[in-house]
Amino acid sequence: EPDDPGRFALLECLDYPFYDTVDVDFYASAAMVELFPDLERRGIRDLLATVAGQDTTPVTIEASGLPRTRKEAFAVPHDVGGPDEDPFVRANRYRFQDVNGWIDLAPKLALQVWRDVVLLDDDALVAEARPVVEAALRRLAIQDTDGDGLPDHGGLPDQTYDTWPMHGPSAYGGLLWLGALRAAEELARRDGDGTAADVWATAYRRGRDAFEQKLWREGTDGYYAYDGGGAVSSDSVMADMLAGQWYADLSGLGDLVDPVRIRRALRTIHARNVVDFGDGLLGAVNGMHPDGTVDTSSEQSQEVWTGTSYGLAAFMLGRGLADEAWETAGGVVNTVWQ
Repeated sequence: EPDDPGRFALLECLDYPFYDTVDVDFYASAAMVELFPDLERRGIRDLLATVAGQDTTPVTIEASGLPRTRKEAFAVPHDVGGPDEDPFVRANRYRFQDVNGWIDLAPKLALQVWRDVVLLDDDALVAEARPVVEAALRRLAIQDTDGDGLPDHGGLPDQTYDTWPMHGPSAYGGLLWLGALRAAEELARRDGDGTAADVWATAYRRGRDAFEQKLWREGTDGYYAYDGGGAVSSDSVMADMLAGQWYADLSGLGDLVDPVRIRRALRTIHARNVVDFGDGLLGAVNGMHPDGTVDTSSEQSQEVWTGTSYGLAAFMLGRGLADEAWETAGGVVNTVWQ
């Protein structure tokens, strides 16, 4: 059709050859929205079309060797497929971990949808996406095992940091969840459903209270803890802890948690994950202990990820921390390009 841009998808990388991986497209799709908006409009709809379906094919999870179902109904997929199969038809080519229980995929879908509605002025997307987004979030809500309003991680790497386990509620997963609840509220309001919007708003306030109570760590440098589970990384300062708030900022959802604490946490991330790591010349390391030592508990906790460092820098810039932002981004530029 003349107005159909065709199907397009980003391949994550050579060693993860999967199309439009939801967890990292959350970061990479910023370029699509700005430079190729028609492709983003089509891409978000292609992703939404994969959510409701299921694929009962048994797969062996590479990290554990356990058998699992390839794709459960209304579990947001990790990807829309791989080049060696039938992308857009067979989702979840990735099988290193069991993604059916990942904490971050449904929230990232909700936030990407709301961002596209706002930044692409795509009101038609509201009615198309809302039933899928709401079903995916209701499914994820079941993973709130203690009833505090936050999904609980299972002591597994059940999110995009797929070798770095999380236990109980986490700053990363929890703030994405709060952002997704706000996105669901705004989608419902724009769709004229005030009753549903109020339900999502109530869920958001409940989760926010638990998030502040369970994860904020007071001290000279305040921050939200990696997780609330009492494990080896639980006290770590995660560079990406505020990703949900970054998306809330760019799509007009407002402060998800205390704005004073947000600013303090950003300064702590800069001090610990940027300055204390490589003298600020290497970008933001994913995990640091409060004492300024690198979290070496997993492969990924001691890595710098280009996309998350750039996202963090953009967030800092938007919050008025210009010097911290450019130092963070500059370290990645120095490392990758110079």
